[in-house]
Amino acid sequence: MPIKNVERPLADEYDAYFATYVERVPEGHILPVLEAQISERKPWLYTLDPSAGQHRYAPDKWSLNEVLGHVNDGERVFQYRMLHGARRDPQDLPGFEQDDWARVAGHHERPLAALLDEFEGLRRETIRLIRSFDDTALAATLHADGRPFSVRAIAWILAGHEVHHREVIKERYL
Repeated sequence: MPIKNVERPLADEYDAYFATYVERVPEGHILPVLEAQISERKPWLYTLDPSAGQHRYAPDKWSLNEVLGHVNDGERVFQYRMLHGARRDPQDLPGFEQDDWARVAGHHERPLAALLDEFEGLRRETIRLIRSFDDTALAATLHADGRPFSVRAIAWILAGHEVHHREVIKERYL
């Protein structure tokens, strides 16, 4: 059954802070974009030497592994936010401080391949979650960290977040 209303969200469906992520996503429906991001990583990230995950482009910056772990953490947080909104829970969800999370997550010590495989599994679950929503769930709204979101806007934010970090990785880590 085709999913409706997974087009680009309107600007009032998410906080302006996230506009740069939504703007990075190509026009069309979001599910093919989310699916393509899995395979788009394989030609370049999966062929890296495992030691590449330890690389920092500056002493005070995250390692490549930490960037990948952050993307995975973001995928999990935003999956929960989508579910929270789709279930019409009225509570405001907390934000998360990415630097605090990165400091204690241990991503730097994990194998590069494990972080890449983790993303693939998480992204497949994100796609399954979105496919499970009807139009009403996709249009549902929530607040996280005091900011408004529609469920469908979160899907676009996730795609744009991956694009943002892919560009950072290519520019500064490879």
